[in-house]
Amino acid sequence: MNSASQFIQWGLLIAALGLFTIREEFDYWVILGLVLLVIFFSVRILSGNFWPHNTGLEGPVGLFVLSAALATWISYDFSTALLQFARILAAVALFSLIAEGHPAFQRWLATGFLAAAFLLALYWPFQHDFSASQGKFQIVDTIGRWIETNGPEFKIEGLTGPFIHPNVAAGTLALAIPFGIAFIIDGWQKRRIWISVLAGLASLAVVAGLLLTGSRGTWVGLACSALLFFLAWIQRQWYGSPTRKFVFWGVALVAGLLGLVYLFTFFDIQRLLGSLPGPPGTAQTRVDLWRQGWGLAKDNFFTGSGLGTFWMVHAFYSILLHVPFIAHTHNTFLEVWIEQGILGALALLWGSLVILTWYWRALDRRPLPLLGAAGLFGLASMSIHGMIDVVFYIERTLPLVGFVLGYAWLAVPKPEAAHPAGSRSKLAGRILVLAVCMVLALSLFLFRNSFFSTIYANLGSLRQTRAELSTYDPNNYEMRSVDQARQSIDYSTITGNFEQSLTYDPNNQTALQRLSMVALSRGDYASAWDTMQVAWEGNQRDLTTQLLYADAAIANGFPEKAAAALQSNPWAETHLMGNAWSRYWTQRDFQRAFYSYQAVLLLNPASTEAQKQAEAAREKLGP
Repeated sequence: MNSASQFIQWGLLIAALGLFTIREEFDYWVILGLVLLVIFFSVRILSGNFWPHNTGLEGPVGLFVLSAALATWISYDFSTALLQFARILAAVALFSLIAEGHPAFQRWLATGFLAAAFLLALYWPFQHDFSASQGKFQIVDTIGRWIETNGPEFKIEGLTGPFIHPNVAAGTLALAIPFGIAFIIDGWQKRRIWISVLAGLASLAVVAGLLLTGSRGTWVGLACSALLFFLAWIQRQWYGSPTRKFVFWGVALVAGLLGLVYLFTFFDIQRLLGSLPGPPGTAQTRVDLWRQGWGLAKDNFFTGSGLGTFWMVHAFYSILLHVPFIAHTHNTFLEVWIEQGILGALALLWGSLVILTWYWRALDRRPLPLLGAAGLFGLASMSIHGMIDVVFYIERTLPLVGFVLGYAWLAVPKPEAAHPAGSRSKLAGRILVLAVCMVLALSLFLFRNSFFSTIYANLGSLRQTRAELSTYDPNNYEMRSVDQARQSIDYSTITGNFEQSLTYDPNNQTALQRLSMVALSRGDYASAWDTMQVAWEGNQRDLTTQLLYADAAIANGFPEKAAAALQSNPWAETHLMGNAWSRYWTQRDFQRAFYSYQAVLLLNPASTEAQKQAEAAREKLGP
């Protein structure tokens, strides 16, 4: 690729990245960015270098982009989905350009990224409101409040948006640290001490900024990545032969698994993972949120609910709130499955396996390129952090995934240097694909009823989501409630999909839950009770089923059954009090409002608010 063509491509891509990432939300500049991306890919195709050769990511990336395009098309919020899709395309473009770019461009881009991280480390503490958001470490809060009191107020909201979340800032800063180390080592080796000094100062500032974010997940990712690289150094030093290499990492894997078993057995793993916002005034664990997320993944198993939809889909169909509550499910793989369906999840898993082969091949490369090693380190840190958080997938920093992937590829020995292994890898890949297809075909034959039930439930769930959330405005819920929104929708096709699902599997959880939601909102209380009894008798006890069973029980005059079902449900009081007002009191259904308050008192006899409201409802009912 000649320098002029590469210069044009970099210009197009940097301009598109600016339009996609500076602002948090969609605006019409995103369309211009997409046009620039189309031109970028056209130039790549005409130059004959559309994609790096033999990376192994061709299939996974193609499948991921395809599922993302489908998830954009089906999303009820098309503009938000289009912005996320544009950022995915930008990540793909960034990877393709870095992976086969000129070494000078690669070096200058890495330098620019370290410089940008340095500026972010300086800027972020001055724009963050430490007094309004309590951090996880007291010393960080103390330093932050001192900066807030004594430092200048420095905000560029027109460029950066109103707020940069600590975890988003932390994820970006963490990726810069290995590049800073790479420049320190490179400067020392080439006897350019000034490069090492500048890179060292920038890296120290980045580390200081990272400490101020208080992001524990980022430090977990960095620490685990450092441990893996230390093990890699040991293996490369003393266990270089293929047999010793295999044995070394086999022992390391077994030791790691035993360590995880020890943690799960002797420690409170939920406490170790940390708490997240829960019902008002309380907290929930990541495990709780993952259970809720898995329920949403099953609702739209094949298609996903659409890009950018988790915020409202989780509130509406998992914890049954009328306003958004939490932005993501704190696990990247689960988040992708929820929004892009099984194809997106499989693409992510497939790509992860390919990248593991990159690491395996890089272990044999001598010497290992410093920028390539930095990319591998950053990718490991990003992946580990992604197991307990979603820092990149739904954020404007998403293109950084392609940035780190591009540099990680630089560390991998190219096929020309290792063609026998490459041939064996291709053969193993074909055998694996064939085996997966055979397993899928056999599973479809053996579990065809569950398969067709899930398809129809997915169709109904997707149609319901689009019909409801495209018309409901959570910012004006007082003017038009969830129940009122559902009363204005034609559900004939939607309920038909769910009923068809139940003909294949009478206990399909999604179909039973969604039919009950619609029936309760439209006042068909007897039908809702019949539906939820089927779910309850089928031993379904997830959080959403508990809430819906309690709603149906109250609507049919059984507050004791509602309270019994919600004994361990953290959302019980909040949900019952909210429904008592929005569903019953505002519609002058004081009897059912009284049942709701009665159920709250059975759960918490000390609730003075429920006692007061129950007395008011009893007065409305009269003697």
